Amino acid sequence: MLHVKILIPEAIVWEGDASAVSSKNAEGPFDILPEHANFITLVAGTPVRVFSGETLHEYTFDKAVIFAHENTVSIFANIAPTVSTRKKDAKTT
Repeated sequence: MLHVKILIPEAIVWEGDASAVSSKNAEGPFDILPEHANFITLVAGTPVRVFSGETLHEYTFDKAVIFAHENTVSIFANIAPTVSTRKKDAKTT
């Protein structure tokens, strides 16, 4: 299990446990799963998907830094995201 925290300067946008975090950077799509190697990347204008239980949380930032270390994923952005939350289905897994 991953512990995920999404932060903007004004607040914590979301915090909780997740089975995976997915997005796309300049090199292409990526997934962060439990026991992932240390990882840092910049994402810009592409959705960041957090899979938490039966819920998919989707955040889109103009720019954000994603840092994964020892099953903790921190996502730092400078402005509030566009947010979508919905039940996971076969098309999103």
